[in-house]
Amino acid sequence: MKKFLSLMLAAVICTSLLAFTVYAEAEKSPVLRENSWRYKDGEAVADPYAAVMLTDPYHPDATFKGIDISHHQGEIDWEKVKQSGIDFAIIRCGYAEDKSEYDDRCWEYNASECERLGIPYGVYLYSYAENVEDAISEADHVLRLIDGKNLSIPVYYDLEENYMIETELDFAAVATAFCERIEAAGHPAGVYANLNWWTYYLTDECFDRWHRWLARWNTECGYDGKIALWQYYNMGAVEGIDTDVDMNFLIGTPADHKVWTEKLETPVLALADSTYEKPVLSWNAVEGAEKYQVWRKTGAEGRFVLAETTDKTTFTDESAQPPQTYSYMVKAICADSRIGNSYFSEAKTVVYMMPTPTVAPTPTAVPTPTTEPTPTAELTPTAEPTPTAEPTPTAEPTPTAEPTPTAEPTPTAVPTPTAEPTPTAEPTPTAVPTPTAEPTPTAVPIPTVEPTPTVEPTPTVEPTPTPAPVIRTTPMYRLYNPNSGEHFYTGSIEERDMLDTAGWIYEGIAWNAPTNSGQPVYRIYNPNSGDHHYTMSPEEKDILVSAGWIYEGIAWNSASADNIPLYRLYNPNADCGSHHYTGSTEERDFLVSAGWIFEGIGWFGMVK
Repeated sequence: MKKFLSLMLAAVICTSLLAFTVYAEAEKSPVLRENSWRYKDGEAVADPYAAVMLTDPYHPDATFKGIDISHHQGEIDWEKVKQSGIDFAIIRCGYAEDKSEYDDRCWEYNASECERLGIPYGVYLYSYAENVEDAISEADHVLRLIDGKNLSIPVYYDLEENYMIETELDFAAVATAFCERIEAAGHPAGVYANLNWWTYYLTDECFDRWHRWLARWNTECGYDGKIALWQYYNMGAVEGIDTDVDMNFLIGTPADHKVWTEKLETPVLALADSTYEKPVLSWNAVEGAEKYQVWRKTGAEGRFVLAETTDKTTFTDESAQPPQTYSYMVKAICADSRIGNSYFSEAKTVVYMMPTPTVAPTPTAVPTPTTEPTPTAELTPTAEPTPTAEPTPTAEPTPTAEPTPTAEPTPTAVPTPTAEPTPTAEPTPTAVPTPTAEPTPTAVPIPTVEPTPTVEPTPTVEPTPTPAPVIRTTPMYRLYNPNSGEHFYTGSIEERDMLDTAGWIYEGIAWNAPTNSGQPVYRIYNPNSGDHHYTMSPEEKDILVSAGWIYEGIAWNSASADNIPLYRLYNPNADCGSHHYTGSTEERDFLVSAGWIFEGIGWFGMVK
């Protein structure tokens, strides 16, 4: 428990330091808060009137329904969004000039999820431009972020800041600078504004050159000009999004908005399902591709992020850390701006469970000492001074190999004693029929009949079926601490989830333990190294406790010896996580080849 408190305290300290760092970074640029007809001091402003009067929005040329989002919507479950019937999305990539601190913090996640799920999307940038130079920098901001992305909808310039009207900004000059820069890079451009702005401020004929995105929260569009998108509501509810969200209609056919008329071929990714080596990816060369992007997801609950950009058709993930599950996707990037990048390849997953093989060579050179079984047993004490000096208890695998005593079937063959029918053969005394010549005692055979039920030792033989309850098992969870290298095992869901929250990596169910039978496995904690140790030996437990370890109780029960063995290994070079337990012979053998010492069977587990 002390260790968990320490972990949580460390997490709080790290979070505080991170907050300080972010604050320090933020001071490099002025804090910009949206302040317009739909935002006040950076917060979205609800329009109760729109909520009351909006019933069935209608436009005769509306074809598809979509949403526009930013970090204001938080983390979105895009799979639910897609299942809800949303056809497209427009994502805010950032705001203001080209500085990384002005990137929308959810941009990368939102874009990668839309691409992963095949949701057509476009982007917009919220403008704070005060002149043409600002507008050019804002265009560069967008181009930096959409490099390598698969846009299906034009890049939109969001003009709505209140001060732009107050300062009588030259909207035509600013919009032209932005849109022409976007178009020069090969992307269609558009402008977003509300009905009031389109009617009174964005009236220059230059705006006819770009797509118009109209915001008017009403059942009717109310604008006579040509538009490409209509934002008809700001308080929509969509499955997978926890906040209100802007709702839009695509006006016209998809061809009116399509960015690319041609796309690169999608690469085919190859990757082994599992490996002891660093994950190695390969894919086919795609004609017209200038480079390739490799996207990676860590664990089952992670998200895909860009891991590498390369001009090769292979990639070795040197940053992968075992034990972990990784998923990868690859996409081809086109050199010709008139042709679209490829779609993502099908995702491939690899289970990388073993220690880095590059570390193995050095320890493998140590096989000579490991060949000396007896000294190797002495290595445990060297790592754990007094405690592990008790390798002899650990060598108890031989006693655990007491299958010979378990071979007590011979005693169970005590049917011979149960064959006590000899005593039950007391019919000889019952043969005292002579005095029992009295008919009434002859009724005594009824008690003599009792031996037959007493002969029911057969049901007493039912201890054999009593092991049936062993079928009741509980899963034992395996977690890994990437900082200390320790593996931790627990049957507690709460403990598992708390460690997962604290940064440990949940690796799944390691085995199942019986809940109503078996011998106890003790759990001991070293407050100095933070290491946990598990043993069936009361002697080893007591030695460790006398050496300063803390006994934390019975962790689980061991199954009988005819079940799955959990192998125990010792790392003579580690202070924390020095012992490892696994039911995998492959993992055991690999660790031994990497210099770990196999100490025998720690206990036995079961399948469900």
